[in-house]
Amino acid sequence: MDWCATVRVAPEAKVKSASLGQPWSGAGDENVFGKLDQARWRGWLTATDADSGEVRWKFEAAGPILSAVTPTAGGLVLFGDMATQFHALDAESGKELWSTKLDGAPGGGVISYLAGSQQRIAVVSGTNSPIWPVPEATAKIVVFGLK
Repeated sequence: MDWCATVRVAPEAKVKSASLGQPWSGAGDENVFGKLDQARWRGWLTATDADSGEVRWKFEAAGPILSAVTPTAGGLVLFGDMATQFHALDAESGKELWSTKLDGAPGGGVISYLAGSQQRIAVVSGTNSPIWPVPEATAKIVVFGLK
């Protein structure tokens, strides 16, 4: 993932006054991880050949990919990015077959299962984080149906 941030070293007095045991990177900005540049962040999904290690394809997402990446026996690769998009790619080519905007950022599991005779895809949506600048959303599980 490309998580772009500008970090400036804090003044020495601030460094010495840092609370022990708390997350802190030494940044002088309000955010403990620097000033985030959300316009430049990206997520990358890279498929490699397991035998040769050769890169087969790469997919650039609009936000970092923190959700699970789930391949299916039917040739799909499913995942979400922190820009609230959920994607379905062709596993062979990496071509995007479908995507949709979720109410919140997907940062958890992606599950493919059968219900009756139909495939279902469940994804966790609504990840909230003090680190990632994502829209606040109610956490929920979104289920999609495939024919």
